Amino acid sequence: MKRRPSVDQTRLPSSSSITKPEQVLVLDLIEKGDIIRPYSDTFREVSDRIGQRYTYSAPQTRDELAAVLLDVRPTVVILDAHGAYDARKDVLSLRIGDRQINVDDLLPHGLIPPIWILSACDASVTGAIRGCFVRKLLGQGAICVIASLSKIDAFTASMFVGRFLTHIYSPVRPDLSDTLDIVFFNAQYTTALLYDPLLPLIRRAETDPSLRKPLGSVMSDFMQWVGVRELDVRRHKYEIATFLAEALERYGLTQLQEQYEKAGFIRPETLLFTAFGAPGHVQLSQPAR
Repeated sequence: MKRRPSVDQTRLPSSSSITKPEQVLVLDLIEKGDIIRPYSDTFREVSDRIGQRYTYSAPQTRDELAAVLLDVRPTVVILDAHGAYDARKDVLSLRIGDRQINVDDLLPHGLIPPIWILSACDASVTGAIRGCFVRKLLGQGAICVIASLSKIDAFTASMFVGRFLTHIYSPVRPDLSDTLDIVFFNAQYTTALLYDPLLPLIRRAETDPSLRKPLGSVMSDFMQWVGVRELDVRRHKYEIATFLAEALERYGLTQLQEQYEKAGFIRPETLLFTAFGAPGHVQLSQPAR
C-alpha cells in the first residue's frame, strides 16, 4: 500500500504533518464575479476529483484569519487573491470584496504555519521592505514561502500550484525521500515545460470550443506519460519537447502551435515562481510503519 510523505519532525520546529490534504488551507479571496474566478473553481474541482480535498476559507479580517488558522492548524497555506503594491507608500494590499486591505491588517500576530504559497500579484516585489508579504511571513516563523517576483498569469499559477501539491500528496515514487526544494523544482520544471508552450493554445481554447477536445487530449496524454516516468533532469527538456511535438501532431494542432511560436507568444511564465526561506529543511519522507 502506498503511503503519502510526511514532514520529518526532527527538521521542523512544528508538530504538524502533511500526510492529510485537509491540512492544506486555501485562502479563497477571489470574488464570484471576478474574471479569473473560473481558474479558482477549476483548481478546486480537479483537486477534489483526484481525492485531494483541501480546506477552503474566505476570511475577511485578521480575527477571522486567526480563528481559521487555529481551527484548521494547517501546514500549508495557499493565498489565492489579488495583490497590489504601492511603491510610493511601500505597502502591499489584498483585494477582499470591494476593499483593499493592507496585509499588516490581515496577518495575525505570532507564529504562523510553516509553508505558504502566494498565488497573488506583487506578493514579493523586488526592493519592497514593509510591503513584502514574503518578508513578513518569514519574520513570523514561516520556513518556506513560494511566490512570484512579478505579476502572474492566473491559469499558469493554478496549474503550477496543483502540480506542486500533486508531487507532495501523490508522488510518482512514494518510496523515495525528498526535500521541499526538490519537489518545488520538479513541479516548476515539468509544469513550465508543458504549460508555457501550450499557454497560447489554452487561452484560445477558452473562446474556441473546437480546440478544447484535441488540446485536452494532448494534456491528458502528457500527464499519463510523465506520471510513470523518471525523467533525468539533463534530458527533461528534450524528452518533453519531443513528446509534445508528437502529441500536437497526433491531434492536429502542430500548425497553430508553430504560428504562435513564430509570433513570439510563448514565454517562460511559470518559471517566475521562487521558493524563499529554507525549503531544503522541509524533509518529505515516508512515515514510520
